Amino acid sequence: MTAVCQFVEQYVKKHLPEPGMNANDIADQLHLSCTYLNRVYRQHTGESISAYILACRLKEAVRLFQEQPARAMEDILDEVGWENKKYFYTVFKQTYGMTPSEYRLQDNMQKWRKSHDRAL
Repeated sequence: MTAVCQFVEQYVKKHLPEPGMNANDIADQLHLSCTYLNRVYRQHTGESISAYILACRLKEAVRLFQEQPARAMEDILDEVGWENKKYFYTVFKQTYGMTPSEYRLQDNMQKWRKSHDRAL
């Protein structure tokens, strides 16, 4: 992986809570055009920077769902920089085949089963 790609991934992780973070911000930091940066990133990773940002936000939201099941969805979305709740639900369902609420319920049921299986 190139130094540029590593910079992109580190920048995204560091700035994930910022809702407006995008490829233009990263390109500005590197003093590159956004078009060129996206081309280089896609050539090395197979995905756009926007897709990478979206995937990171989704993955972090899922991690927080699992670690903090009682935490409000809005708080989690704020923490991962996701502005549009409706779009989050759409992307989540396309990715996981269920709504975030269904995912949380399924995850909680699996944890409950594991804890009760150990007790037996």
